[in-house]
Amino acid sequence: VKTGSKGRAQIVGMQPTGTVVNEIYIRTVVRFEIEPLDGSARFDGEKKLLLDQTNQPRVGDVWPCWYAQQDRTTFAVGQPTGDARENIEVYREFGIPHPLDQ
Repeated sequence: VKTGSKGRAQIVGMQPTGTVVNEIYIRTVVRFEIEPLDGSARFDGEKKLLLDQTNQPRVGDVWPCWYAQQDRTTFAVGQPTGDARENIEVYREFGIPHPLDQ
């Protein structure tokens, strides 16, 4: 996050793996289309994430993303969780409407 290039990661697909942790979190393979903020070409990425069953993201959701310029398979995404008011400024920085931004 501190050294990565910035982008917007749109969820294009999700597939549960069948693993459930603490009866709350579902391990899910999430596929993203990542749009670099510097205007360079979009690219695809995939991550296995633990997602809360009660707050599932949807295909089409867009999250902030930080990726390694030299190895675009290395990236992190910022998933909004709970109230997440502290994330509103980050979303604004990435040009993404936050669910709580009025």
